[in-house]
Amino acid sequence: MIRLYLILLTSALCPPAQAAVGWGDVPVWDDGLAEVAIYNATRSAYGKTRSYETILITVKEDLNADTYTKADFPYEGKRLLPVLKLNIVSEVVTENYPYRYLTSVFVDRSDVLRLHKLTTASQEWCGNTFKMVQTWGGPPKILYHSYWEDQSDGSYLLDTSENRLLEDQLPVSLRSLPFKAGYRRDIRLVRSLISNRAPVPQVIEAVMEVQKLESLTVAAGNYRAWPVRITGEGVSLTLWFQSEPPNILLKSESDNGRSLKLQQTERRKYW
Repeated sequence: MIRLYLILLTSALCPPAQAAVGWGDVPVWDDGLAEVAIYNATRSAYGKTRSYETILITVKEDLNADTYTKADFPYEGKRLLPVLKLNIVSEVVTENYPYRYLTSVFVDRSDVLRLHKLTTASQEWCGNTFKMVQTWGGPPKILYHSYWEDQSDGSYLLDTSENRLLEDQLPVSLRSLPFKAGYRRDIRLVRSLISNRAPVPQVIEAVMEVQKLESLTVAAGNYRAWPVRITGEGVSLTLWFQSEPPNILLKSESDNGRSLKLQQTERRKYW
């Protein structure tokens, strides 16, 4: 039986206000290429900090607004929903077997704080886990399937309250912030859905604040960066964004042991 749990979670319908509207409409996204950024990453597994590679792919895409899937040619007669898609691709190697994760985040191109859809999948030797944030066709919800006995198949109903952000959308959504030291707002942070389990996600009352511009060196080079710090009860994470548009994520550090450091980036053919 499908189990429905009401949780306080964000929906695409009520994104935080005061984003730099139009960031997703800059011409760079119309060149037919994808931004491919490769990061040195860390994550805890089996009680150890694991180093691995994560790839973030950001590209313009048109969804079919009737199915919320990628629209294919011909477009005539279709209701198109312009989005930016962020794919997060990781493989974490352990002594037992590798863990593979693919997450796709779809945000509104005209306001990238507005989440339309998120899917995330995990594959490893024990089984598959899949989760999808669905914001259409009724009340917003998370659909899930996993191989764990107490998290087999079901859904969690979502609330549409304001000022909520999924942790997994931050690398693309926060690139639209009006970067200025001291910019601050209250948010409700939904912790990462990227895992091989499907529990009720944590929702944390938090404060997001842009810190002073600083110099930052990562493998990709030397940059001027805006640190964005998010703090709340039991949560602390910081993301550094390049000061120059389009404000790519340079580095991130989280209290849960996950981190990213930019190794290289390029625009390349994707389709």
